[in-house]
Amino acid sequence: MQKCKEVGMRLVEEDLQDEVGSHTTSTTSPITSPTAEHSSTDTSSLASSNPSGSPEKQPHIHYYTSANDSLSQTALINPAPRIEGKRLIYDCNPLIQAIKTILDQPAKSLYLTHGIHLSFMQQLQYAFTQFHTVVLPPPGTPVETITEFDTELMKFNETYISSLADMVMKCEHFAQLPLNDKYIMFKRFWPLFQGIERTFATSLLCGTSANDTRLLIADRFAIDIASKQFHVRGFPQESLDKLKPYMDPMLEKSSKFLMQPLKAMRVTAFEIAYLSAYILWTVHGITGLSETTVNMAEDIFEQCASELHNYYVYEMRLPNYAPRLAKLTKIVSAAEHTVHAKKDFSTMAKVFDIFD
Repeated sequence: MQKCKEVGMRLVEEDLQDEVGSHTTSTTSPITSPTAEHSSTDTSSLASSNPSGSPEKQPHIHYYTSANDSLSQTALINPAPRIEGKRLIYDCNPLIQAIKTILDQPAKSLYLTHGIHLSFMQQLQYAFTQFHTVVLPPPGTPVETITEFDTELMKFNETYISSLADMVMKCEHFAQLPLNDKYIMFKRFWPLFQGIERTFATSLLCGTSANDTRLLIADRFAIDIASKQFHVRGFPQESLDKLKPYMDPMLEKSSKFLMQPLKAMRVTAFEIAYLSAYILWTVHGITGLSETTVNMAEDIFEQCASELHNYYVYEMRLPNYAPRLAKLTKIVSAAEHTVHAKKDFSTMAKVFDIFD
């Protein structure tokens, strides 16, 4: 009981019958949830089920369907995007509205048996585990390395982003914020988190070898960023060739400062949950947030830091965890650099009329 208190768990007095009647969210423990097999299994054993090298390359992705079609109806609602000349035709407004609908839902508490209330980090770790049931394939599914893909891959991104909104809404403190604040915070959060999570997911499915330069871009599809050979079906090849001088350095830096350090550290699922909290609640410099939200962010930071301390000391047996924590925060900086590089890349492409 004392150890439970130290890691942030607390008892609350509630009528369990009322609890069952009023909460429709699954209360499956993170330990026994479907993706626990991904999170708790050593990455080397997972990697052994996949070829060490790149599989025979596929011509292109004809159609993308999530491995878990139980996603809320807000996903995959857009008409199929298409390419016309150098222009990508894609209406993102339905997705934006779907995200706002998810973020506008009322807060739902997650409770375990006998009224044990999950702390913020425990809620986030549980939510992250559930998120992975959507964006990762079933255990044992081989990862296919591709060099050519089409616009259908964007449907995975719709699934990914809407599921991510669902994930953060499982955290009570975030769910209770005003809709405007939640939307502003989520817009900053998702691209940073995606860069980190995709690398983490890659290490789960493909192992942590520094020589493996595959990066997961969907649930079971990956690209080899070292090959630098990517094709988008229907997009003019000459335009893609013009992009290479800008794209290649971006991929190299992402590999060096984000992928390789994260693999070398063998980052755990709890640390990923901490990084997501760190990114989500880093609100300084964000305009338009209410004072209440800014103040709450400070309290959340303190709570997360305390829970991370307990995790390092009691679970990982790392009394001197300062060096590891420093490396962990550098990963966030690398993700921020990657996001900025992508924006610069898009700007340069438009300036030089590579695509419309």
